[in-house]
Amino acid sequence: MQDMIDVVEEFRCPYQTERYQAAYREWRRKKNNRYAFRFTKNTKESTFSENQAVVNQTPAQAEQAVLNRMGSLIGCALILFLLIENLFDKLSVWILDRRGIRIEFVYSGHSRFFGDEQTVFQLTALINLLKYLVPAMVLWIALKIPAKVGTPLKILYPKKILSGTALIMFLSVGMGMFCVPKSAELEKYRAISDASGVDEERLVHYVLFMVLIIPFGAELLLHGCMFQVLRQFGDSFAIGTVTVLSALMTHNLQDGIRIGLITLTISYFVIRSGSFVTAVFLRIVHEIYMFTLSYIE
Repeated sequence: MQDMIDVVEEFRCPYQTERYQAAYREWRRKKNNRYAFRFTKNTKESTFSENQAVVNQTPAQAEQAVLNRMGSLIGCALILFLLIENLFDKLSVWILDRRGIRIEFVYSGHSRFFGDEQTVFQLTALINLLKYLVPAMVLWIALKIPAKVGTPLKILYPKKILSGTALIMFLSVGMGMFCVPKSAELEKYRAISDASGVDEERLVHYVLFMVLIIPFGAELLLHGCMFQVLRQFGDSFAIGTVTVLSALMTHNLQDGIRIGLITLTISYFVIRSGSFVTAVFLRIVHEIYMFTLSYIE
């Protein structure tokens, strides 16, 4: 066995359960899985098998081929994110106008709706959810990764969540002075100040949706299967990739700095706690701060 090189068997996640690691190895072993890096070689032989074919490559070349396929898939998912964020709102306004519901769409550095307040809230909530949920579902379907790998729920080290919460709160407050006040992300909360005909119960439901449901959708995309699948190339690679992608998705330098640091912190504590639950909880903590700042503003 010492003559064999097997990247799947050699891969280890020290902060994950054995069940998680066994399921991860099983997923990577599937011969029809185009997004798993598999490399098996007997050093006494001149060839090795990658997927189903006998080829004459180096491990780096085999890894690069999988990375190229992963990059294309993630790129398609992010294009969907951009289309929903930038075109779905205009399409929705056109459809509503055809049905006699007058909603005005204004773009001045960020999207904003005016008109029937209840419809504005519903449309804002729907767009914010779909822009994360649709790309996440595309990744889940294409990668065919089991739920216990894509979203591991068991928290092995609960104390890490407390440490992560403290750091997220510190970062949120620290960045609040120069990154948050001009944030385009606050528009979903600034819409509340324009509402006058919406009852308090509906406003509470809207805030709870934005604070609790939207972070779950965002984390399902970022630290769900995308982050977990990228871990086959190393935890540092997964952290760096997801951090950069989350920053680029904001289209704004100040938001990019803030979200990048928040995502970097969340990624670290997801690994150290062993659970996807950590990502959702820490994102909610930051979102609560965002809403509170908007309310004070």
